[in-house]
Formats: sequence, C-alpha cells, structure tokens
Amino acid sequence: MAGKGQGEHSAKNGLNAGRPVMTSTLLAQQMREDFVKRAHEKSQELFDALQASALGHFIQVKTASGEVKVYKTKPDVAALKEINDRVHGKAHQSIELSEAPDIQIDL
Repeated sequence: MAGKGQGEHSAKNGLNAGRPVMTSTLLAQQMREDFVKRAHEKSQELFDALQASALGHFIQVKTASGEVKVYKTKPDVAALKEINDRVHGKAHQSIELSEAPDIQIDL
C-alpha cells in the first residue's frame, strides 16, 4: 500500500517525464513571451500606425473646381486588409470545381 504523500511524489516525478526541453526551445519560448509583452505595451501605438498606413496621408488642395485630396502616401491595401481580418476574421475562401469530384467511400 502506498504511503502518505505518494501521489504528490508521483506527480512531481511526472513533470520530469519525456524528453528534456532543448535550450533553443526554451530560448524561443522566452523570446515569444518577451515579444508579446512588448507588443501589448505598445498595442495602441501599433494599431494607430497600422491604421495610418491603411488610410494613407493626404492634404486638401484647392483647385479651380474645388478641393481635392492629394495623397502624400497612398493608402496601403495590405494594412487595410490586415485590420479587416483582425476585426472581422479572415474571409472563408472557397474552391470552385469545374466538375463534381468522383469520391467513393467503401465501408
């Protein structure tokens, strides 16, 4: 019969089971944690920069026919898509087949 605390001892030994984690894996995990922390701290600034890139930078110029936008930096479609994907989720992409696939399942 197992002595008192035997389950606790087995649980601790279980943590040491399996392959040892490689140093490069531990380093990569730490780098990811650091990156996420830093990105979180600057998340508002990062979003503002992405939004500014998506919208582009323009000035209003008066012409004979009225005011027009003149872009100093064109809107970045990739940045706009990135924002849209993050807010609404990536759109499902369908594959159109020219003919029905011939699928047979033997049970």
